[in-house]
Amino acid sequence: MILTPKKIDCAKLAIADNTFQRQLNLIETSRSLHLLSGFFHNGEKFALAKEASNLGLPENPGIISKITGLCLLPWPVQNGILKGAVSLVAAIELGRLPEQTCVALANLFCDLKLSLGKQREVITFVKEIAARENISAQDVISDDGLQEILNNDELDRTQKTAKLRAFLRKRRFPAITEAERAFKQNLSGLKLRNRVKLVPPANFEGTTYTLSFDFKNLEELKNHKRAFDGIIQNPALGKMLNYSIPMAR
Repeated sequence: MILTPKKIDCAKLAIADNTFQRQLNLIETSRSLHLLSGFFHNGEKFALAKEASNLGLPENPGIISKITGLCLLPWPVQNGILKGAVSLVAAIELGRLPEQTCVALANLFCDLKLSLGKQREVITFVKEIAARENISAQDVISDDGLQEILNNDELDRTQKTAKLRAFLRKRRFPAITEAERAFKQNLSGLKLRNRVKLVPPANFEGTTYTLSFDFKNLEELKNHKRAFDGIIQNPALGKMLNYSIPMAR
């Protein structure tokens, strides 16, 4: 199909009529850029950027490439963007998923009002779980345990978010999650004094633990020494060291 100058002029006139009257929202901007981009080839991104700038649209080619496709996403995602419930970064990631999964996650983000960081975390966990278990991303979202959390009317948004993240993390990192559970259980058995901390290796991937304590004077230091002797003799410490590291591997 040959595009005539008249058609691009009509498109530019329609875009200008909108952009010069008021500030466009992100979806309207995407529609305008999508319309305008139809008159340029892939290698003409700078020419497109220049024309977009003349029409009051974003002129950065990188920004243009991110925004242009938003108007092609399923409506729940677009609606989430307009409400401020789905971030631009998350929307781009959602656009790479199957439509059913894309819509399900967009609705979840709108319901729970997740921050950008939590949106990216959920998307990453869902994709990695699907790859790890050789199932679809939709299978992950449709899991009975996950749906039970989301449909529990006794939980508020904050509680649902916490349980959702814990559920996904446990499924993504089952060994680490179990090691953390065992560590906390044995840590409780140590009955550490105030201002004494025992820190495990990051992700339980090493063998080095860190024991730290604060003191203001010599007497407090002596008290910590007596407590330290008790920690070494406590069977809970041996269970912790012998159990958590193998489970995480």
